[in-house]
Amino acid sequence: MRFSTSLREAALVVAFIFFVLTGHAQISFEKGYLIDRDDQRIECFIKNVDWRNNPGKISYRVSESDSVFTATVGLVREFQVYGSYKYISAKVKIDRSPVRLADLTSERNPLWSDDYLFLRVLVEGKATLFEYSEGSLSRYFYRVGDGPINQLVYKEYLRNNRTVATNATFKQQLLNEVNCGVKETDLDNLKYENSPLSRYFLKYNVCMGGEEAVKTEKKKSLFNLKLTPGVNFSSLTFINKRPGFVGAITTESKLDNTVSARFGAEAEVVFPFNKNKFSFLVEPSYQYLKATGTIRDAYEHEISVDYNFIDVPLGIRYYMFLNENTKIFVDGFYVVAINLNSTITYPGMEINSSPCVALGTGLEINRMSAEIRYYSNRNILDEYSTLWETDFNRLSLLVGYKIIRSTHKK
Repeated sequence: MRFSTSLREAALVVAFIFFVLTGHAQISFEKGYLIDRDDQRIECFIKNVDWRNNPGKISYRVSESDSVFTATVGLVREFQVYGSYKYISAKVKIDRSPVRLADLTSERNPLWSDDYLFLRVLVEGKATLFEYSEGSLSRYFYRVGDGPINQLVYKEYLRNNRTVATNATFKQQLLNEVNCGVKETDLDNLKYENSPLSRYFLKYNVCMGGEEAVKTEKKKSLFNLKLTPGVNFSSLTFINKRPGFVGAITTESKLDNTVSARFGAEAEVVFPFNKNKFSFLVEPSYQYLKATGTIRDAYEHEISVDYNFIDVPLGIRYYMFLNENTKIFVDGFYVVAINLNSTITYPGMEINSSPCVALGTGLEINRMSAEIRYYSNRNILDEYSTLWETDFNRLSLLVGYKIIRSTHKK
């Protein structure tokens, strides 16, 4: 079988598919509504990208066949994709103080700026809780009745330029304005986070009149576990670099191509934003290579390699939904190897593997999947790189079956 000459070309094909498919991902317009600055409600179809960060503008169509319009935060009072989060626009004072530890300052008070923002509605009722996210910045806002929208103040800063201190004014704000039988000690352990603040506002609204209490559920990460058996098509070339009279002499010796089985299991965490299109993967698998041939240094030597190892790829996957149960995916991995009693019949040599990278693309239907994956070169003689190198390439065909499956929502 002469497949090894196409392995490098396969890498280019997989990379091309990765970028082409990513660039042509499905655009989803879903039923929703928006309210414009004239308080006119417009039923429409909104491009739902399941925002991780609060958007600054939205794209929508009045009908499915209509042109696409863009509405900025200054043109829309409110919008919602049905079954998803609701956003309102508001001009607010927001504290944009640094939140990364390395960037903290010694200033205790907020650094206010006036901004028009889309705020995500978390809890509605007599008191409403909003969230604004932008990268590592998360700020929470509140409104009681029809009053103004104000930020709940929480800020970390440096005390004496050494220790991290906290301005937790938000607890006093809640005591003063969002209080239904709560004592100061009840707020000692309240965290400035989505879930605990949402519970606090929901409890307040129930206390003040439960029929008005509405909570928008925060989406959670999904988890999948998949069995991934498959087959490897591998090539292994030894490269000898020995000194000569006029420089190094390089000799390449290619062993016989091999076909071998591989057995693995994939754990996947699907991120709860961008319509569940991105996930983090770890897919340990047992693989092996048994190859024989002749290698040359100053002389020719018969050699056999029995390479047993566990691959541990860590990677990111991107899904493109064709319909509710069918999707195409592309993924990329950084791969390390754990050697298992591997042997090589050349005096003084021991197998020691370098990391590599891998790119793949595949199709998933319900619980079943199929994937083609290319692994870049791995040097299995990493300790001998001054004299010897190897060029170990693989093209893998994988099939998968999810034994634990979380349902993706488009």
